[in-house]
Amino acid sequence: RFADKEGFTLIELMIASAIFVVGIVAAMQSYVSSNNLRIDAEQRTTVYVRTHTVMDEIYRAELGAADEPGTLLGYVPPEFDGFPTFDIDIVYLDGNGNLVSPPLVGVEDLPNPLQVFVTTTSTYLSGREETMTTASIVRR
Repeated sequence: RFADKEGFTLIELMIASAIFVVGIVAAMQSYVSSNNLRIDAEQRTTVYVRTHTVMDEIYRAELGAADEPGTLLGYVPPEFDGFPTFDIDIVYLDGNGNLVSPPLVGVEDLPNPLQVFVTTTSTYLSGREETMTTASIVRR
């Protein structure tokens, strides 16, 4: 460069602009990624709380046949609104691991101990699907 010419050349300005744009894009992408991680963590916590709410309600339910409302085998999980979308599957097993399916005729048909598995399948706003299972043993 000549001594009497001051300032930046066009190529220097183009390189500086490119570096600046790359930095801005990287910062914006990291913001978007961290926001998505935060939203997924909040939704995972929601699924966890809902799953354990269902298990707690089952654990506190009265013993009884499936045709009696509010009983263990007649339990129907509550409806949850909002995101993530949420599907619940409840499985009952006897002490030998055999499937116990309602309706049972009476309380005497209820195995002791009764294994309860609550499986939730949820779809997050990001479109990712996740399955969570919790288990408990109910004794009379």
